[in-house]
Amino acid sequence: MFNVRRDMTRVAGDLWCKAGAVLFIILLGVFSMPFANAAEFRLRPDLEPHLRSLKLIYPPEGPHSVLAQLPNLEDGEVRQIDQFALYPAEPEMGTHVIELSGPIVKGDAGKLSAFLDSISGPSMRYLVFNSPGGDFLEGFKIADSIRYNLESQDPNIGGVFVLKNTSCVSACALAFSLSVDMVHPFASDARYVEKGAELGFHMAYLAGDQGAQVERIDKILAFGYQVTEQYSKLIGFNINPPELMMEALKHSTADSFFYLRGGINTWNLGFSPVSNEAEANLVHVGDGVDYDANEICNAVNVAGRSFKAYYEVADLFQFMNSEFSLSDLKALKGRTATLYTDTFSCQLSVTPEGALSVALWRGKPLCLQQGPGNEEVDGGLQGWCASRKVVSAPVTLGLMGNVLGCSDNRLVAKNSWASENGGPSGRVKSNVNFRYSPDVGGRVLGMLPAGATLSLTGCMIRADKVGIWYQGQFEGQAGWVSARYISPNLYYEAGQFLPITRRVKPSWEGSSVQ
Repeated sequence: MFNVRRDMTRVAGDLWCKAGAVLFIILLGVFSMPFANAAEFRLRPDLEPHLRSLKLIYPPEGPHSVLAQLPNLEDGEVRQIDQFALYPAEPEMGTHVIELSGPIVKGDAGKLSAFLDSISGPSMRYLVFNSPGGDFLEGFKIADSIRYNLESQDPNIGGVFVLKNTSCVSACALAFSLSVDMVHPFASDARYVEKGAELGFHMAYLAGDQGAQVERIDKILAFGYQVTEQYSKLIGFNINPPELMMEALKHSTADSFFYLRGGINTWNLGFSPVSNEAEANLVHVGDGVDYDANEICNAVNVAGRSFKAYYEVADLFQFMNSEFSLSDLKALKGRTATLYTDTFSCQLSVTPEGALSVALWRGKPLCLQQGPGNEEVDGGLQGWCASRKVVSAPVTLGLMGNVLGCSDNRLVAKNSWASENGGPSGRVKSNVNFRYSPDVGGRVLGMLPAGATLSLTGCMIRADKVGIWYQGQFEGQAGWVSARYISPNLYYEAGQFLPITRRVKPSWEGSSVQ
């Protein structure tokens, strides 16, 4: 057997050495033109209502998440982690939203510090980044100013944001990424990327008068070392995985970026996607036919931040062995069950209001009694069992969409599906109405029989009681059906994943990065 920590530390170190070498080489030949204008800092009270409406799409994570430790036990009713990005408003504490817009130039870090100092009275501050980038070194100074506040005894910065229909690229993206607490390992990530925003990474450029000093190789070397040091902080402190830098290394021109847009890949790479639209709505457990519980755990484990050795990636897919639906979960006493493989435990719980939540940790389950699907395998319990409750995170329609191969209201890449004709398909679990439109009141076209195969052509996430809809073709007829009644033929195989990384690439990853 492998030693997980030793194995992954070595792998991360190898990746880091290779990445640093490539970064250094690229820095020797890549420069940028100076920006004419400086960044602007201003109060945006009009943005506060929008920020207060933003909710986490995926479970909150941080540097501690790589250890996948057992969450706190919950003695009372099932308690879900708060979804909202902003702290609750308090009468004695004000709220200030500060926007950083425009190009970043030398001196902007000092201007930001002075601007924050000029705000009178106790308040919680939130910074919104909206910038095309600029001077990397000044961006690092801006991040240092924010980070020192976050790491202080009495921080008054609650988080940083990139909002929908705006972008933060180049030096801005690194400044945003480095605006994080690196001292307290159990702090949750507070770098929020709204669904539909653009956070763009590429290789560093020398800006302004630095670009005119090409002949000074010592200055170029020093700059390369400084940029490398900043990336090493993100990787070394488990803030972001090495893959973030490896992806950035692929983009070495001024107009080429590795974009994150607030989807599951944004979460997979260490940030916190948020939204105030349907994807942030909670999944509620219904009666009768419902989603397969195993697939939810599989998605959270694959895309989450926990360290995984290669053999554990292979074991991961044993999550798919036990058939257990959310309806089965709802019928259990206590409405809480845990699935256990050789390595991880995954708990699903249902609140009294019917909302679904999830928690995942490395280690044994907290079984109270043997439940559906339990089997003795190699002396260890595998399958579902009724269990003690732990503090858990809400399961949203956005996460559920990823589980079902639906991202941004479209099906994920065709090579993620396993079917005879090579196209997306799913098995009908039970007789269900086939409708003209994705609406519970939509005209019924006919009945899809249990066991039939539906060719899938599209999908949609909606803020209705169904939540996720599949569009498909059956016997020449096109229509829509609730995804709760379909088992998608998604392709889960360990061979698809990269064995040399501490992270794994979800098979349900879309054709565009999110």
